[in-house]
Amino acid sequence: GSFGGSAIIALSGFFWNEIQPEIYFSSIILAGFLSSYLDSIIGATLQVKYFCNICLRKIERKIHCGIPSEYESGIKWITNDVVNLAASFAGGLFFIIYFRVAV
Repeated sequence: GSFGGSAIIALSGFFWNEIQPEIYFSSIILAGFLSSYLDSIIGATLQVKYFCNICLRKIERKIHCGIPSEYESGIKWITNDVVNLAASFAGGLFFIIYFRVAV
């Protein structure tokens, strides 16, 4: 999925740049894949998780089904939004690093 999404993003800007196609595509696809992978790792290990006693599900919010949920694991300030922000910045950084090495 991350490969396909990265490829679509790469295609959307293909005609508006003067970069060699193989460097352009490989930079964007690798950055997208690595940032997606990092998002999954941080989400699975560090992101805060709660438990709802009403619907008996693991969730990402402090309030669910109208009541406070129980803290289960993770670092409390690392929410899904923080994970997405970190992965987005990392994707840009991965792109810059790989692009600089490839060119």
